[in-house]
Amino acid sequence: KSRDMEEVCYFGLIRPGKGLEAFLALAQLAADAAPQLRFRVLGAIPLGQRASCEQMRQAAAGLPRLVWDLGRTDEEVAQHLAETGFLYLHYPDGASERRGTLLAALGNGAVVITSRGPQTPPGLESVVRFATGPAEALAQVQALRADPTAEANLRRAGREWVKRHGWEVIAAAHRELYARI
Repeated sequence: KSRDMEEVCYFGLIRPGKGLEAFLALAQLAADAAPQLRFRVLGAIPLGQRASCEQMRQAAAGLPRLVWDLGRTDEEVAQHLAETGFLYLHYPDGASERRGTLLAALGNGAVVITSRGPQTPPGLESVVRFATGPAEALAQVQALRADPTAEANLRRAGREWVKRHGWEVIAAAHRELYARI
C-alpha cells in the first residue's frame, strides 16, 4: 500500500504534556489553511488518563477530518506508521534518542516533524524537519508535500538513522566495551 500524503498523524500516549495539544492546534490551523489534510491520533491511554483523554476529545470534537485511533496492537500501529504521510511529534522538551515514539516512527519510514530541545542529538536535522509550533509544522508538511524528493530522502535517512542508533547497535557497543575491559 502506498503512503497517504494527505494524512498527518500524532503517535504516542494520550495524556497532557505529551505534545497532543500542539497536534490538535495543527489540525485546527489546517481546517482552513489546508483543507485537503486529514489528521489521526494514533495512541494509547495510560492508566488514570481516561478523563483527560475524554476532555481533549471533547475540546477537539468540532475539528473536521480528525480521527481518534486508540488502543491498536503493536502490529497495527507499525502498519499505520508505514502508511501515513507525516507525523507531527511535538515534544515539549524536544526530540531526543530516548524517544521511543520517534524511533518507531523513523524505523517505519515515517516523515517526522518535531521540536528541537537541549537533548536533540546532532545530525537529527538531516532526518526530521523541525518546527517550533503548529504553524511551522503546517508549513513543513505543505513544503514536503510539494517536494517528493525531499520527502523520500527523509524517509530513507530516518530508517538509516534508526539502524545506526537502534538497540542492536547500543547492545553491540556495550558488549564491545565489556570485552575491552
